[in-house]
Amino acid sequence: MAYYNSAGGLYMACNDATGLPKFIDRVMEDDGVTLGLAHYPGTRGPDATKLPYDVVVGTFHGDWYAAAEIYRDWAQKQAFCGRKLVDRKDCPKWITDSAVGFAFPMRGQADWDGPPKENPEYTPATNALPYLEKLAQALESPLMPFVYNWEHPGPWVQPDAFPPLGGEEAMREFMTKAKEKGWAPFLYGDSLCWVTWQGNTDYDGMPYFRSHGGEAAVARRPDGTFVEDVWPWRKNYWVCVGTGKGRQMILDMTRKMAELGPSVVQQLDQGPGPVACYASDHGHPPVPGPWMTEGFKKLLKADAEIARSVNPGVAMSCEGAPPEIYLQDFQIWDGRMRTTPLYSFLYHEYCNGHEGFFGNRVNDEALRLSVGRAIVCGYMLNFTLRDKGLIEYDWDQAWARAIPDQAAILDWAKRANHFRAGIAKDYLVYGRMLRPWTVGNVTFRDLGWGKEPLVQSATWQAANSRIGVVLANCADLGESPRVELRGQGKKTIALNIDGQQSERTVQLPSVIDVDMQPRSLTLIEVK
Repeated sequence: MAYYNSAGGLYMACNDATGLPKFIDRVMEDDGVTLGLAHYPGTRGPDATKLPYDVVVGTFHGDWYAAAEIYRDWAQKQAFCGRKLVDRKDCPKWITDSAVGFAFPMRGQADWDGPPKENPEYTPATNALPYLEKLAQALESPLMPFVYNWEHPGPWVQPDAFPPLGGEEAMREFMTKAKEKGWAPFLYGDSLCWVTWQGNTDYDGMPYFRSHGGEAAVARRPDGTFVEDVWPWRKNYWVCVGTGKGRQMILDMTRKMAELGPSVVQQLDQGPGPVACYASDHGHPPVPGPWMTEGFKKLLKADAEIARSVNPGVAMSCEGAPPEIYLQDFQIWDGRMRTTPLYSFLYHEYCNGHEGFFGNRVNDEALRLSVGRAIVCGYMLNFTLRDKGLIEYDWDQAWARAIPDQAAILDWAKRANHFRAGIAKDYLVYGRMLRPWTVGNVTFRDLGWGKEPLVQSATWQAANSRIGVVLANCADLGESPRVELRGQGKKTIALNIDGQQSERTVQLPSVIDVDMQPRSLTLIEVK
């Protein structure tokens, strides 16, 4: 955690390579900010205990990149950073080939709309294949089809999810045919959530919960009540990883999903990690502590093993950045990307993610900007389909609104994705993000997340130490960004501007003006 202004910054961190539970948050005060930190050693006190990690406090000058760099210098010496993506043997080729994701709902238009009807374009799932094939041809790329709202009683209903809509046979056929095309179909579960109510189908899961002994699985608050998550359209209890019943619920769900034949199982949704439990009869100390990390590590290992016992080679994914100690346990992850590329800066070279949904894609310009933002930050692309196989702006939006310009977004996505998988692959797939070199003289626009540059940019380092600055002009008009090149001495600069290549020799430091056409991409390499 860091707090800074133009005068300087205060940095605080726990140098904990084992991932023990802790509380880190900031509290605004009248005269500044309090950086709050609490530890959970797992004892019931009063007692004396010694933390197994150092708490570090220091100062720095600069912005959040400077603070993150302090942490990265420590983190990349730890065991959880043992293998970079370029050295990992467990990551399938479609990840590094930059497959493009498309989510389609088998029922309804979103998670919350109701009463939902089955979508004939996508139910059974095999009906989606012609629409996906058309998209694959347009993009000239492998796909990641995300099968959404597949659960029989309603969206995101676990563990009472089976049989899938359209039947198990049709779902298996969809997975088989998708993989034969070189695609990587995803199937999502619902993590540690035992769902008891779902609004758009009026699903009542309490009879199933009681008849399957759900009470024995649920995490407890200090007063003994169940830990419950109440959404406007769903309710669920959180299961405790210290209970056999809770672990078995998750493993059974994973096995059944894996048996359907997807390339990826994302069972660790809602953020991968355990919840605190104060129960005195779950076989763990009745307080948060190291048992949580130990239990979740064992669960992750068992989850992958049971998935691969019925579906060898299946990849494991999670929603939200994988906690660092689990970097090597996931092959891909669902980014839900925002405007600050913290994960890319810290850990991109160890595990790639796809950009995820809820990307503020409110109109065509914002949709293009989301593509540019994802590409320069190293993420794989994804989109949402509505009826008739058409690209929607974003997931969880009703289909009554206008649709994007289909030809325009497919053209932009195709060129951006080929840029990521081609000329810029050493940087955007395998590279290490650096503090950004200054890019000026670009237009800014506020599309709902504050002012953002219409020319998105980032600076990367390849494994052979080459530096690359990537730029994506998402605007309808041409832009002429000015890039400040850092370094010393005479260097060769290679430019790839929308496929046109050239070289020049410059004396660093220097500046370079780039004439970028509307909706174009540039790579500047310093050799």
